[in-house]
Amino acid sequence: MRDKIAIRMIYKDDQKMIKRLILFLSIFLIISSIISCSLFSTEISMTEVTDEVSSTVMGHSYTLYVYLPPGYESSADAYPVLYLLDGDTVKDDASRVVDDLVESGTVPPLIVVAIGYGSGKNMRTYDYTPTVDSDGDGGGVADFWDFLTGELFPYIDSKYRVISGADYRYIDGHSFGGLAVLYGFFFHNDAIKNFIATSPSLWWDNEVFFKYEGKFPASAGSLTGSIKLFISTGTLEGMGMNVLMEEFAARLKSRGYGFLSLKSMEIPHKRHWNNRYFALEEGLKFVLGGK
Repeated sequence: MRDKIAIRMIYKDDQKMIKRLILFLSIFLIISSIISCSLFSTEISMTEVTDEVSSTVMGHSYTLYVYLPPGYESSADAYPVLYLLDGDTVKDDASRVVDDLVESGTVPPLIVVAIGYGSGKNMRTYDYTPTVDSDGDGGGVADFWDFLTGELFPYIDSKYRVISGADYRYIDGHSFGGLAVLYGFFFHNDAIKNFIATSPSLWWDNEVFFKYEGKFPASAGSLTGSIKLFISTGTLEGMGMNVLMEEFAARLKSRGYGFLSLKSMEIPHKRHWNNRYFALEEGLKFVLGGK
């Protein structure tokens, strides 16, 4: 008899435990659903326009995904421009990052131009790297920057209401795109003054960008105005990316350039492939908001 009573008591306790567990899981799923909806909402307040520009320098066309800020069509205001590399893959998520920062008042409204290849061949390795590697790949970033400064920037300035001038242009790139951004920092800082280099592949061609940094002081003495550079990696990246980034940033900081505002950052708990938009957010806060 006592055994039966004990079994009933254990059974009732188990039932209570199961009900509590079900309640907990239900609450957890509801909260997770709410968080998921807020993080991955597809709604943005900017207007997307697909454009195309044909490049004489590069010999092919680029697809442009242009995002216009709220109120663009109904106002006469002009805006700064953010250029995004790897536009085909980053345009949607990057535009949401920008949209959230603008809506919160963290950064001012701006036009976003995501530069992609559309249905054409993806040429990012050639376009974004400065030298030909041992496999015969790369080496076209000098031409790519001639396209940006000589063809794309004037095209955007003439077609959209932008605040013209290097101080109001911004560029962001990741991985090989981060290399292209740093190339612009060294060699085209007269055309653009604000750079976000996310996880730049500084290992490229035996760390050739450290050679560029070593030669930079010879031309930096004539620079005027203000240049902003944000450079970052994720803390969990491989191939020594963190070490290379920190060493590169430290060398630049040691030069004591009066014209340069530099911020380096390691994005916590992020790898090469998933730090992209966290870094973009922090970079925009720095180059646009001064944070």
